[in-house]
Amino acid sequence: MKYILLLCAGLLAMQGLTAQRKLDVLYFKNGSVIRGHIFSTENGVLKIENRVKDTLVFNRAEMDSVKQEKVYPKIAPNGFYNIDEAGLQFSDKKGSVWRCIAGYRFAYQYQIGVGIGLDDYQARSVPVFGDLRYDFSKEERTFFSYAGAGKAIPWLTRKQWSLQNSREPDQNVAGTYIHAGLGYKFRWRYNSSFHLSAGYAHAAFKTKTAVLDWQTQRPLGTFTTTDYTFNRVTVMMGITL
Repeated sequence: MKYILLLCAGLLAMQGLTAQRKLDVLYFKNGSVIRGHIFSTENGVLKIENRVKDTLVFNRAEMDSVKQEKVYPKIAPNGFYNIDEAGLQFSDKKGSVWRCIAGYRFAYQYQIGVGIGLDDYQARSVPVFGDLRYDFSKEERTFFSYAGAGKAIPWLTRKQWSLQNSREPDQNVAGTYIHAGLGYKFRWRYNSSFHLSAGYAHAAFKTKTAVLDWQTQRPLGTFTTTDYTFNRVTVMMGITL
């Protein structure tokens, strides 16, 4: 529960730090329009810095109205991307997780890619998976959803396999890997973004250790099989470039 609260606190903090940028818009009586940032409005004289950093001075009487408009980041409708994310996963115990995903964005909000990760929770594994993502809007800050599926390849540490067997497994058998969740991202330019997310991850795989003849220490052709199945909540943070 405390990790969910930390995630919510992080979202609120980032919400404040990345407040929606706005431009001041001057509408003149002669039909002209100028955009920039107003920094002085003394004695009926308005000073504004335009988008090329020039300072312009106008008499307020020349203007019809002054408004503000949101500034949206430049978002390419299509293009390649790379995501690196890391975080914690927990159920009855706590572990760590890292994922690297490369893919292609299309129609602004849809992303499809492939990824590899390091899943260290009681029994370490390497997930290899396909990944789908969808941004709920094109705005600078937006919720997104993600889902992926593939294979979890066992890669146990000595400490982990020694809990079940007296020696290192002879075979590592890959099994099912699934993840899904929701997140919130903060874009800054051309689809680059920072994100926080929470979701679910499932991994199932097995290891096999050959049974040896107690006298000759030769394999008897049979195996001791250890099955691993994990269902966890994940809390992640990452960056997209």
